[in-house]
Amino acid sequence: MVLPKPTTSLNALQNITLRRLDHAPNAEAPASPSTIASDTLWQTKPVLLFIVRRPGCVFCREEALSLASNRATIENQWGVQMVAVVHEELGALEFQQEFWKGPLYLDADKATFKALGQGQLRWCSSLNIVNPTVFAHGARANRKGVKGNFKGEGRILGGLYVVKAGEGGVVYEYKEKIFGDHAPIDQVLEACQTAAGQL
Repeated sequence: MVLPKPTTSLNALQNITLRRLDHAPNAEAPASPSTIASDTLWQTKPVLLFIVRRPGCVFCREEALSLASNRATIENQWGVQMVAVVHEELGALEFQQEFWKGPLYLDADKATFKALGQGQLRWCSSLNIVNPTVFAHGARANRKGVKGNFKGEGRILGGLYVVKAGEGGVVYEYKEKIFGDHAPIDQVLEACQTAAGQL
């Protein structure tokens, strides 16, 4: 398959301050948060960067489970680090422990979200909750038994990036268009293979 050409430059994703939030499941308190520059994530190996619209969102949780179910292949077989980014802490640790189960960072300035919109936040109207497509997405998540809540700011659209190691650049991007819209997993897997030099 031919992957869609990304419109985001690597420069738009560099030097973004991220603060690590996650900790081991069942730990009583999170590990001391550490702050890093985003480009250190792909300094030595490729990275899948999941930009999460809202940690409590049933659709975001559903996508996290889908991506996490491929973690053994993406990380262990292909060597692509999987990282999730949120713009608020509300519900973030529950999201990390129960759904993502991997590194989670806070982007307080929402710079990774702005990169998806060429420097501007991309917003989805709350009226889209009555869109028939969103209802279909909700039914899909419900069939999988995924539960969520309505806590937090959920109108800022997220997405996903796959970035090559070093200065290799953005291999793949997916910009969420509506609630429940996910990056096609076949494209994500191909992008990870490409970033890892497997294709």
